[in-house]
Amino acid sequence: MAKAVEMAGGKDLVFVSCINPQDYIASQEIPECVESTDFIVLCPADEEIVKRLKARPEERGFTSYDKIEPHVGFNRWFRKNKGKFSMFIDNTDKSVDETAKMIELFLIK
Repeated sequence: MAKAVEMAGGKDLVFVSCINPQDYIASQEIPECVESTDFIVLCPADEEIVKRLKARPEERGFTSYDKIEPHVGFNRWFRKNKGKFSMFIDNTDKSVDETAKMIELFLIK
């Protein structure tokens, strides 16, 4: 993290990850010069998660509900805690472009 801050040279940093914010905070030493961290959650409905995972190539391993259920459960935690995040987007019915525009508007505010 410190190296990324150094490389940014005073500019804002945007990291994209699938890490749980609690794990991020617990595992990262956040430099004092980082004034804030915003978490943006993209979280479609359970049925949409199942549909998207099943649509992935077979070699990705999402071939049974046993492999898919942990991802559905993970997203349920985000929905249950959505008020704890800077931005929560239910992207069930949103295109990639619509979602990206929402994030862009949030970042430039």
